[in-house]
Amino acid sequence: MNTTTALVICVAILALCLIITIFALTTTTVRKHKWKKRSQQIFFISDTHFGNRHQARRSPFKSVRLMNLVIRNNWNRKVSRRDKVYVLGDFADHGFHFWQNKLNGEKVIFKGKSERSGKQSEIITLGNKQFYLTYKPDNVPSGYNGWAITGYIHGANMVNVGRKLFCVTAKTLHYSPINATEVIRLVNKAEAELGS
Repeated sequence: MNTTTALVICVAILALCLIITIFALTTTTVRKHKWKKRSQQIFFISDTHFGNRHQARRSPFKSVRLMNLVIRNNWNRKVSRRDKVYVLGDFADHGFHFWQNKLNGEKVIFKGKSERSGKQSEIITLGNKQFYLTYKPDNVPSGYNGWAITGYIHGANMVNVGRKLFCVTAKTLHYSPINATEVIRLVNKAEAELGS
C-alpha cells in the first residue's frame, strides 16, 4: 500500500468517526429534549449482575465488559434521570456504587443474593392493579392474591398467568428495563387471553 492510499483510508476513517460522534451527540440532545416534555415513568429490571464474569459467560455477550456496556446503554436510552427504576435484586456483583452512578433514574434496590442490604418487598399500584415487588417468587406471601413482579429466575417466561408472576430478569427483558405501562399492557393481555 502506498502513502497516498494509506492517507485516504485514514481520512475516511476520521470522517466516519466524526459522523458517528455528531450523530451520537444529536440523538442524545433530542432524547434529553424529549424527556423534558414527559412526566416521570416507572421501570423494572432485576439480575443485571454488573461485573459478574460467570453471568456474562452465560449471556449472549460472552464478556463481562460487553454485557455491562450493553445493559448500561439500553438502560440509559430508555430511562431519564427523573424516572424511577425498581431493581428487584442482583444489581451488581462488583462496583455497586460505580454502576448506581452510571445509570439514569432514581433506583430502588431490592435485596438479592448480591446485595448486603435493600428492600425485601413493596406493594405498588399500577393502573387498577396492585403488584407485590420482591426478588424471589417464593418470597410472595401465600395469601397474596394479586400479581407479583419478581426477578431471580433467569430462564422464566415474562408473564406467568397461572401464578400471577411477571418476571423482570435482565435476560428475560433482553437486557433492557421494562416500562410500567408495558407491564400493565402485557398483564391485561394475558388475563384477557386466559378469560377467552
